[in-house]
Amino acid sequence: MKAYMKIGMIAILLLGTGLGSARADFLAGSPAGVDPFRFQFDEYGNGIISINGGPLQPLNGSLLADPTQPGKFALTYFLPQLVTTGDARVWDDFPFRTQLGDVLRFTNANGDLNGQVNGDRMLFYSDNLEMEFPPAPADTGFPAMLFPRDNGGVFETLPEGNNSFIFFAESNQYIGISDLPEPASIIMLSIGALCAAGCGWRRRPRSAAA
Repeated sequence: MKAYMKIGMIAILLLGTGLGSARADFLAGSPAGVDPFRFQFDEYGNGIISINGGPLQPLNGSLLADPTQPGKFALTYFLPQLVTTGDARVWDDFPFRTQLGDVLRFTNANGDLNGQVNGDRMLFYSDNLEMEFPPAPADTGFPAMLFPRDNGGVFETLPEGNNSFIFFAESNQYIGISDLPEPASIIMLSIGALCAAGCGWRRRPRSAAA
């Protein structure tokens, strides 16, 4: 990962919900005995995670065979614990919910999407309407059929070309970067984040709700 990208990802993670108020609560809380995590990722497979407010750790994704769509590939991130399977929609046309910008799909090696707590991976699909270089692994378009479990989904925030979103599920927080910002924008965001670092996400008890 380039240095400026790493700095920007850490900066946004520190800022947390400062990205915007777009969110949807998937379920009330994490399964008993499971710590919530905060995971930030982008469309190129770069990711960092903090489990129950602990230290940041890399959690990168790669383009792998899509178990829900035979013969196709998807940007895949393996999660540290089991989650509920299904899709989360990310809209880019607030407030109408007619234009998809991204889709998060929680599934497993069998391609299950039945709403059971047996998902071990997150697939990140993004639209492929814009030409980017290098091409983003997430820009594969969307599955023909979705299985939403997102209370209507969330909206992208920030201007086009610097889009981000926040999605909550089972007390876990997913911070997605749909379009990577310009280096200068990330540096400015990093400076602001360093000033706000003392207000970072605190550890929550295992019984806490989203």
